[in-house]
Amino acid sequence: MGEPMNNYINYYYNLYPVNIHYRAPYFYFMVNNKKYYLVFYERPLPEIKPLYELSLFLLKQSIAIHQIILNKDRQPLTFINNKPYVLLKINGDETRKVTLDDINYLHLIKFDAFVDPLLMRTDWGKLWSKKIDYLEYQFHHIANKFPLVADCLSYFIGLGENAIAYVNNTKHEVLLSFPERFTISHKRINIDDTCLELYNPLNFILDYQVRDIAAYIKMAFFAELNLWAQIKAYFTVNQFSPYSLRLLYARLLYPSYFFDQYELVITGQDDPESLNRIITKMPAYEKFLQHFYYYLNHNNNMPPIEWLHKSFNQP
Repeated sequence: MGEPMNNYINYYYNLYPVNIHYRAPYFYFMVNNKKYYLVFYERPLPEIKPLYELSLFLLKQSIAIHQIILNKDRQPLTFINNKPYVLLKINGDETRKVTLDDINYLHLIKFDAFVDPLLMRTDWGKLWSKKIDYLEYQFHHIANKFPLVADCLSYFIGLGENAIAYVNNTKHEVLLSFPERFTISHKRINIDDTCLELYNPLNFILDYQVRDIAAYIKMAFFAELNLWAQIKAYFTVNQFSPYSLRLLYARLLYPSYFFDQYELVITGQDDPESLNRIITKMPAYEKFLQHFYYYLNHNNNMPPIEWLHKSFNQP
């Protein structure tokens, strides 16, 4: 990286750590018994301003997110070898695994006056359609190289199209009895995430409450965790409108777990066999989707996915 990283930390932040460690993708160090992480900033540059303002808002309300530290120029971004970095001061135990209760804690935070369009990610149908169009275009160029993908991609694209139709129909058919609250959400929730990722403001977006819940449920299912106890406990203390329940089901239908792994495979970051581990669990996931449909549908008149419904009722 050129100069030793401690020189940059000294110069830009007036901090003098004895040791700086690297654990991909972070540099981390201790100063005065406080832990800091220097994080490569991967988002569009204009989003750093609303992210920083949102983080200040939350910290002023004693929400224990990790703190963005400004550099000597009073800027959140520091360019090192022409690459943008952000320094975070860690609050709490960053090694603890994320639970559904942790996600719920962030969702309960009220910040109705702070909604920046740069952070909004609510147009799911449009975003998912673009993703599927890209996958279909890309597929023609990689089919011969990845025969396993060629055999199953159409199935997962079909699931994605079901999810798009479900969310679009929901927006047209369900009248909102009250405005849906936007909550602090994340682009992705992974089952191995810790509080380092969950409370990192650089991971925040604004979306409907059900986004992170659905992501956690999908990841927990494929990790073979015991889901139903957590789900029942969560829905006992949280109330959702019919609109939100249908959005939740749409996100469960959308196979982000497969599309993310597919990208890792075709870019050489993982073995194609990792896709097979997902494929073999799909019959069980289809049954889970039907069980979850009946669980959510109590007095809510949610439309079924017909092919799933028929498959589930076959002997």
